[in-house]
Amino acid sequence: MWKITSIIKYFKNITFDMDGVLCEDPPPDKDFGMPGYEDHLRITNPIYIPNFEIYQIVTGRREKYRRETLEWLFNNNVKYKRLVLKPTHIPTEKTPYFKANIYINSDSELFIESNEEQSKIIAMISKKPVYYFKKGVIYNFA
Repeated sequence: MWKITSIIKYFKNITFDMDGVLCEDPPPDKDFGMPGYEDHLRITNPIYIPNFEIYQIVTGRREKYRRETLEWLFNNNVKYKRLVLKPTHIPTEKTPYFKANIYINSDSELFIESNEEQSKIIAMISKKPVYYFKKGVIYNFA
């Protein structure tokens, strides 16, 4: 098991997932589209806030929640170069493919993801390493 503080020092450009890595995932009663979801995006608790500028954040949050996302990042002093939210027309089941495409077409050397299944898919498609945050495992199918 790799601790995030140990693994990040080996990579220059790192892509971070948002929910489940930088901040808590929404609880089941406040998931996407449910009452309280937008409030959750603004006030969710941080999990891991790096002490460096993040190369890019790629999230399955929909683009229409950019304002709430920017507010949370600012309020939690998260520094980053690029923020990519999922276009609204992409269905949830296509989220890892969306993330993998952004990762492939970037200078990022590592993707830190909160979901194990998505971690594996992103690694398989991108042929680049993906760090599964919750278990400290690196998937690399290069």
